[in-house]
Order: sequence, then structure tokens, then C-alpha cells
Amino acid sequence: MLEPMAGLLSGEDAPVRASLSLAVLMGCGIMRSAMGVDPLCQANGQQFRARLTALFEAALTEGG
Repeated sequence: MLEPMAGLLSGEDAPVRASLSLAVLMGCGIMRSAMGVDPLCQANGQQFRARLTALFEAALTEGG
């Protein structure tokens, strides 16, 4: 999953950026489903999606 994602990105640090975005995705999933962290479980879907989008953009942007 990581290598194909990194392959879609440009730049020398593509594997790092792909790893960061995957870490965000997995961490949020674990904290919501396995740990049941209330603020994440109760978050408004649209607001949650917008914040995750901002995190992914930051993690995936080259030269950030």
C-alpha cells in the first residue's frame, strides 16, 4: 500500500510523505474504532473530513 502511494507522488521525499499520510489514516482509524476516543467518535462527519483533508494535504505536499 505504501509503495504504490509513494509511486504516485513526485519528489525525493515521496516515501516519507506517503508514510506520514498513512500514519494519519491508520492513527485516526485506531483511535476512533479500537480506542473509542470520544472527541473523534462524536465529531461531525463533514468537519472531521475537512480536518483530515487538511492533514493529508500537509503530509503529501512536496517541499512542505
